[in-house]
Amino acid sequence: MLPESRLRDVLVDELVTLRELLLRHFASEEEGGYLSSLLEARPELKAEAAQLLEQHTTLRGDFDGLIGDAPRASLPDLLERIATVLETFDSHEHAETTLLAHAR
Repeated sequence: MLPESRLRDVLVDELVTLRELLLRHFASEEEGGYLSSLLEARPELKAEAAQLLEQHTTLRGDFDGLIGDAPRASLPDLLERIATVLETFDSHEHAETTLLAHAR
């Protein structure tokens, strides 16, 4: 098993990498992505789509908070927060998939 300090470093590196991937993913959605064609076909879904886009701000903040707090947080707390943020992201992605499925 890795020493705690090394495990923490690995977690932070992975969180930073994941955050960068998510930022690119969110940017593609915010710059049109799937939402443009969806809203052209189903403008009545605009409010739901806007709500999903607003969640990007929350998720960005969640990842920023994790990364910023990682050096000081206890390892159990950090792992719990990581799990919570990942669950929130998974729920967000599921909601986007559901919106797309209902739009067809």
